[in-house]
Amino acid sequence: GAKVKVNDKDFVQEDSSGVVLELPNGQYTVIASYEEYEDREQQFTVNGNDQVVSIYMDQTLYDLTFVVTEDNGIISNGTRITLNQGGAGEQTGLTNNGQIKFSVPRMRYDWVASKQYFSDQTGVVQPNDLPKTVNVAMPRKETRVQFYVYNSDTGLPKYRVGRYNDLYDADGENLQI
Repeated sequence: GAKVKVNDKDFVQEDSSGVVLELPNGQYTVIASYEEYEDREQQFTVNGNDQVVSIYMDQTLYDLTFVVTEDNGIISNGTRITLNQGGAGEQTGLTNNGQIKFSVPRMRYDWVASKQYFSDQTGVVQPNDLPKTVNVAMPRKETRVQFYVYNSDTGLPKYRVGRYNDLYDADGENLQI
């Protein structure tokens, strides 16, 4: 459970009922701590009346950085990184200067890196991996390109260059270069 320190005395919150203390009138400092949350210090005053002191804590955030390069080793600007946090939602951002940094709580993240003309890349970051830098290489999608070389006398195709630099004549026969 959460740990509560009041004027240098430690107490542990065992359940949702909180820590109940009987204190004389005066000024007090409380420090609350809980795993994966930022410690919170707060002042309160006891003045003879029963009271509730609520302490709101923020989750500890960790850096999750993506460094993205294209298949030629050049940094990739404008790659969309999407983090799926399970039931906690999704975060999305674009790389700038080949990088993007998210500040996230410690949990599992499925990620997708996507960019037009490149194959999507996916992966998982486990909670104990944080903080972490993920290096992503974006391979270019293979596309079919076909070239026609025309005979200037007839205007008909004379040669065609295929996908793997194969050369074909106008009848479709491979010329085996």
